[in-house]
Amino acid sequence: MFKYSALLLVFLYGVNCQIPYVGQCPNVTVKQNFDLKNYSGIWYLVQATYTNFLREGKCVKANNTFYSDGSIDIRIDQVNFQTRQKSYIEGYGEVVGAHGEGDLLLRLYGTTFRDTHVNILDTDYSSYSVNWICEEQTEEISKAVIWILTRSRKPSDKLIQKCLDVLGRNNISTSYLVGIDQEGCHFPFVH
Repeated sequence: MFKYSALLLVFLYGVNCQIPYVGQCPNVTVKQNFDLKNYSGIWYLVQATYTNFLREGKCVKANNTFYSDGSIDIRIDQVNFQTRQKSYIEGYGEVVGAHGEGDLLLRLYGTTFRDTHVNILDTDYSSYSVNWICEEQTEEISKAVIWILTRSRKPSDKLIQKCLDVLGRNNISTSYLVGIDQEGCHFPFVH
């Protein structure tokens, strides 16, 4: 009976396409000697698991501004692909990994991701970043989000494969990933 109840919960939590897990979040390997200053700047979201913020979005771009106290301000912009209206969320981030690991505490204001740990699984700072969020909902259910970010709106297939390989090394399924439209992002926005 427990198995079927857990599967029902996985289905209900998974409806919004976050990755559902039965049990606790899996262990992952994060970037060592993470450098938040080199991580600052503009990143384009090219693949991700669905979240409410991305529901009708395209042209998703994150701009991280580094401060001397070791924190970053974050602004994530997107365009509604139907109305062409621009929306954004803002937040704050800081490295909280005990030994300089890529574990960020991220606070996005006005979202369900308030005070969330973002694990930077890998980045080379200049072309790609693979980010992972996993939150335990109950003792039986966890859900996760993946963000694949690149410095270019149109990364090469080789670079995307490199990111997928990072997920594979961490035994993270890529079946929930969707491409984020980065085409036609240079038009005037309706405000």
